[in-house]
Amino acid sequence: MRFFKSSQFSFKAVALAFSILLTTGLGSLAIVWLRVEISQAAADSGKLEKEIYDKSRKLRNMTEKRAKALHPVALKTLVDGRLQKPEPARVLFVQPDDFQRRQSLPLPKRKSHIYAGSTNR
Repeated sequence: MRFFKSSQFSFKAVALAFSILLTTGLGSLAIVWLRVEISQAAADSGKLEKEIYDKSRKLRNMTEKRAKALHPVALKTLVDGRLQKPEPARVLFVQPDDFQRRQSLPLPKRKSHIYAGSTNR
């Protein structure tokens, strides 16, 4: 009888030790898994930060190019002598009541065969 009591005690001790080792092992694996996930998230974050930096640098570069292209001196050199004030005979003045009357008129009907891709002929 004494043998069974001692074997029960040792079985309980082995079961307790096994459960402690199992819990510790699974906890360690969980910690390692979390560290791997954290390092992957940090690597992804680093890639995104680098991409954001590159995009912002390109945006600044494009903004500089746009500012240089739209600078009045640059525009003046582009149109040098090609732009001039229109002749007075080519200027048309529209009165507000003429504009309102024109807006209230119906649109003229157009022939559909004039337009490319039209099937009505």
